[in-house]
Amino acid sequence: MRSSIQRRGGALILADAQLPEVLGPEHFDPAWWAARGASDRIEGGRGGVVELRAQAFHESLSGRWVLRHYRRGGSVASAMGDRYLRTPAGMTRAFREWRLLAQCVELNLPVPRPVACCVRPSGIFVRQDLITWQVPDAVSLSAIFGAGTPVDWEAVGRAIGCCHAAGLDHADLNAHNILLSPQGVVLLDLDRGRLRVPDLRWQEGNLRRLRRSLEKLAGSLGNEVDEAGWSALLRGHRSAL
Repeated sequence: MRSSIQRRGGALILADAQLPEVLGPEHFDPAWWAARGASDRIEGGRGGVVELRAQAFHESLSGRWVLRHYRRGGSVASAMGDRYLRTPAGMTRAFREWRLLAQCVELNLPVPRPVACCVRPSGIFVRQDLITWQVPDAVSLSAIFGAGTPVDWEAVGRAIGCCHAAGLDHADLNAHNILLSPQGVVLLDLDRGRLRVPDLRWQEGNLRRLRRSLEKLAGSLGNEVDEAGWSALLRGHRSAL
């Protein structure tokens, strides 16, 4: 993917060079989209996620975008909120995730296509946002699992295996970051992920994280993980390596 970097209103914006116009900092503000009746907030995530109607940005576009604001988790969340220490733009989480997504798109991996990201400096801190294309008619694995709807576990495993075979190490592989759609399975949220030499050690670490996520979700529902389903996932994963 070809990209462009623009400095607009004190912010640095990295974007898909094929966009019909350059985005400004205002396009990373949910209020801009809400004022045009072109947004819907989605529950979940630390900072929340907002769906955007792309045509509100430019009439030639169709479909929807997804805007995610970076917000800290863990013990520093209450003190730092959405502030990150200022670093060179290329080292920020937003720029790194955008570029990783672009690399994965070039490798034909099942991830969302990146649109743009924005880094806004404020003193020694920055605030960051990322926009990606929405996966149409997609539902998270966590929602499907929670509803008791049948899951094509082998397809989930194949998608993860395909990414692993290409060297994608997903730093937070869990049931919320896996989407199932008519087009297939897609992995979300590559923040802190990276491309590296394929190795069973880190690949199995990804799978253990997903397993813990499913166990936690099943426990909250008073259930247990479907072992037959998990075996099918592992079978699909092995077939794609």
